Amino acid sequence: MSQFRKRRWVAGMIALALVLSSLAAACTSKKETEKKPDATGQEQKLPEFKPFDTKSPKVLAEYEGGKVVEGKFNAFLNVFAFLQPQGVQGLSDPKAKEEMLKNFASFHFIAEKDPSKKGDFAKKAEEDFKKDEPNVLKMYQQFGSKAKTVDEVLKERGTTREDLKEILGLLAQREEYIYNNFDYEDAKLNHILIGLELPDGKKRTDEEAKKRALEVKQKLEKGGDFKALAKEYSDDPGSKENAGSYEGSPAQFVPEFKKAVETLPLNKISDPVKTDYGYHVIKVTERATKKLKDVKDEQKRAEYAGPAFEKFMKDFKVKIL
Repeated sequence: MSQFRKRRWVAGMIALALVLSSLAAACTSKKETEKKPDATGQEQKLPEFKPFDTKSPKVLAEYEGGKVVEGKFNAFLNVFAFLQPQGVQGLSDPKAKEEMLKNFASFHFIAEKDPSKKGDFAKKAEEDFKKDEPNVLKMYQQFGSKAKTVDEVLKERGTTREDLKEILGLLAQREEYIYNNFDYEDAKLNHILIGLELPDGKKRTDEEAKKRALEVKQKLEKGGDFKALAKEYSDDPGSKENAGSYEGSPAQFVPEFKKAVETLPLNKISDPVKTDYGYHVIKVTERATKKLKDVKDEQKRAEYAGPAFEKFMKDFKVKIL
């Protein structure tokens, strides 16, 4: 994967909405199950967490066709604390908590569009989670938990299998809704990166990189072969051997590169575009609007869905009481 692509969203307040039905797997990746020392050299421990009260009947928010009761919302927060234990400190931030509330409301808003599917999604989520149980338990144990079963961990976090199943099912149902009802912008392009830091550890100054990028641009404008020039000049290991070509949503790239891909006239050689990685010379050959549901690769589909999800959440109206 190219170094100048956006880093994949990590679990957190807003990322909860993007990881969707793969949350359980996300919290049990190999990197996260390894104990790592912090800046003081001590092993990391899970943040302290006191489960939220799930009994309150207070109405916190209203949305089209429904309302959010505090007890049910708190049950959701407890599930979040179980799935993403490193993210619980953020729950003290009022803005983050409000975003969580809006997300929770959106789960039910989507589920209520086709309530007959809710049980199927919950059942599938339960089956998928069972496959991850050993990793979940291992993660908690490696971070200091004395729990011997996942059920003991669930109890510590103030949640239940039933709540977990419901939330993961709702996440998956919203995921399907986004994928089935939204498009994404697709682009085909070629580019050559003149890096500031080279694979061998050497560095270029900004001036040196820009000068080299302008040299590449001039050669391309004079009819130079993109494939040959990419192989000779590009410092992007992910594309230099295939003419610097990429296809996919501009959303996967860092902001400066994304803007260029979205706005450049087709088949025009760009001026050098600067990012944190260096200078890029870009040629966009095609732009099209495509359907998310047609993207077969699950990871790419999740990445491409970012703008669609943001639009959905922007348009989704919730009245906080």
